[in-house]
This record gives sequence, C-alpha cells and structure tokens, in this order.
Amino acid sequence: MLAINPFGGFDASFTLPPTMNLGYAMVELEAAGVAEKVEGSRFAHQFQVQEFRRPEFEVTARTETEGPLFVGDYAKVSVAANYFAGGGLQNAEVKWNVSNGSPGGPVMVKVDTVTTRVSRGVLMLQASIG
Repeated sequence: MLAINPFGGFDASFTLPPTMNLGYAMVELEAAGVAEKVEGSRFAHQFQVQEFRRPEFEVTARTETEGPLFVGDYAKVSVAANYFAGGGLQNAEVKWNVSNGSPGGPVMVKVDTVTTRVSRGVLMLQASIG
C-alpha cells in the first residue's frame, strides 16, 4: 500500500527478481482506500529491463592547438582510442564530423587531411579555418 500525497502522486521502489528476463515489463497499480471517483481505478506503467555491459574501449579527443583561431589558421585535434584493459585500438574505422560551434555565425572549416584508421590508438586531424 502506497501513501498518496496531496497532489495525487506517490513514491515507490521495488527490487526486481534476479532471474527476471530482459526486455519489456509492466507494473500494474490499483487505487484502493481513496475517494470514490478513483477507487478501483487501474493504471499500468511499462519499463524496459536491460543488462549493463561495460564498454570495451574509451575514445577521448582534445585540441592540440590553442585558440583563438583566425581565418587561415590551422587547428590540430588528437583522438585516442584505448581498451579499458590496456593498449590502443588497432585499425579501427573513424568517422569525422567537423562543425562550427561559433555563436557569431557561419565559419568555413576545410579539412585538409583525414586519416580513416586509428594507428596505435591515436589519430590526428588537421583542419584550416577559412
């Protein structure tokens, strides 16, 4: 039995069985011991049970060039991809998305070189501002 607050809400928690199947599940609630208008009303809430799996690797990115940058300047960005167990990701495909985050309006970013594979866990991108 759950107590309902003056706004008609409640707070509840419960433990799922350890052998519960993964996927969608549902909790059904029935109003009891309340005003006649809602007495016996049933409500259902769906949720999804998922298994937590720790990622196998981590990707980090950082700028190698200090700003501010102006038209004609180059910016270098490095990306590292490493397994949590140690060692760099080898021969992993990389997809780049270079965009402008400037609130002052559009700035053209020209990517001069893009390497599409990680080597020893590190990848470098060089782009010119222009």
